[in-house]
Amino acid sequence: MIVLLSLACPAHAGTYQGRGSRPDTSYVIYMPDSLDMKKRHPWILGLTPDGNGRATLSAMRQGCDANGWILVASNNSKNGIDWKIMEPIIMDTVNSAVRTLAVDPGKMYVGGLSGGAQLSHLIVAKYPQLIKGAVINCGMISRDWGKDLGYPSGKDIVFMTNPQDFRYKQIREDYQSVTSHGCNACWIEFPGGHAWAPPQYYSAAFKWLNQQAKLRK
Repeated sequence: MIVLLSLACPAHAGTYQGRGSRPDTSYVIYMPDSLDMKKRHPWILGLTPDGNGRATLSAMRQGCDANGWILVASNNSKNGIDWKIMEPIIMDTVNSAVRTLAVDPGKMYVGGLSGGAQLSHLIVAKYPQLIKGAVINCGMISRDWGKDLGYPSGKDIVFMTNPQDFRYKQIREDYQSVTSHGCNACWIEFPGGHAWAPPQYYSAAFKWLNQQAKLRK
């Protein structure tokens, strides 16, 4: 069942339109039917190159259902927006989700497609204390900031791409780089070029991340 409402604090499973404390913050919330809303659950901040949270929902919903995750998909994440403008919106999204949803702040992941994946890398690097890991779908670490900012160790990172992706070479280099810096990385290939991985691949990615979290306990 899909419920499309504007609620400050959703109490039931379904799909909702979320709003932050800032007037420009907008995101889509998805909570699987199987979740106990009285408990806190792993969650992912989904990011895109074009501000389309619904596309993130289409890609990640199956993975959330299969693995007990909550999705918070940003409608603000877009290519070409300076980080100084994007950062307060992203952090408002994160803070609003932790304040109003049944998400576990200690089990936060980030991920998305292309420019959204690149933004995910940046958030991992900027906020290592918040992020346990990432799901990188056809996106590379920015060559502009990557060398200066560095990359934190101890993160679980899933890379999803394929040889038809024009970023394949750079993403493979990123995989090797984060592994050498002490991250635990998983490499998944899917057919289709520079595009969203099919939903079953997100199910596999979230499953792997859940397994890594259990191993780290």
